[in-house]
Amino acid sequence: MDKYNLIIDNTRFDMGLIWQILDLKKEMPQAFYERMNKLSFYFMFPYSIWSKSRTERNYIPFENIESDTNRYEDNGCAMYFEFENVDVKPENFQDRYSNLVLNTAKDKDSYAVVFNSDLARYIKENYSQIRLVQSEIKRNPYIEAPFEYGIIDYISYKNNKDKFQNKASYILEVNSFCKNLYRCSNLLSNNKLNYGIERPINCGDRLKTFEEMKKNELFVSIEEINKINDEGVENFLVKANCDERFEVLEAFLYYLIKPEYKDEIRLRFIKAALGNR
Repeated sequence: MDKYNLIIDNTRFDMGLIWQILDLKKEMPQAFYERMNKLSFYFMFPYSIWSKSRTERNYIPFENIESDTNRYEDNGCAMYFEFENVDVKPENFQDRYSNLVLNTAKDKDSYAVVFNSDLARYIKENYSQIRLVQSEIKRNPYIEAPFEYGIIDYISYKNNKDKFQNKASYILEVNSFCKNLYRCSNLLSNNKLNYGIERPINCGDRLKTFEEMKKNELFVSIEEINKINDEGVENFLVKANCDERFEVLEAFLYYLIKPEYKDEIRLRFIKAALGNR
């Protein structure tokens, strides 16, 4: 039986939920799917100039970031960074804050999605433990240097699976649709501007429940993940793009927890959210 790595994206507004998952992973390892090998969490370290989002007002102390990353890695988890600033300049590569934070990711399974190829080369030269991920290969199954991995969606994989020579080098999005219409419109225009293509995001009609999301054509079930894993894909990316926190929890429960433990763990999380531990 092959094993796969699961990356949980867009979790910056649900840190409390992440800490509970980490505690649960230590207390009840039997509740998690056996085929899941390494668990990684999105970590933007708000706010990085490499992500075009830092201002003086929202600057976060480095010691807080170091504490969080240490807690991740102490629980056997890796980091998943995204550096979306296509226009980042070489003079910003030496940014002290960004480099300090990247130094905290000591796990060799940490990933960095990088939109600027020059920044990617800088990271490769200075942080050998970071696995570089090419952000947009939706219509092109070839990964370009210096990137080691590329992100694909379910439709692209199904329609082009014979073209992917080394399937272990790809990260498959298992629910790459987004309920936030503003974010989707930005991604569509941004990708068309920077790559000359429109990213195939299907927003639907602002789906309200995780059960509705499961009907989306870009949704990948646990059964399908196991099948694709048998075909050679080792890395899967779960998007936490739900508007409601409870629906984010349902997505996490679906992809992380065995069915027989879901009710018990859901109740545990709800009690924690209500302050009744």
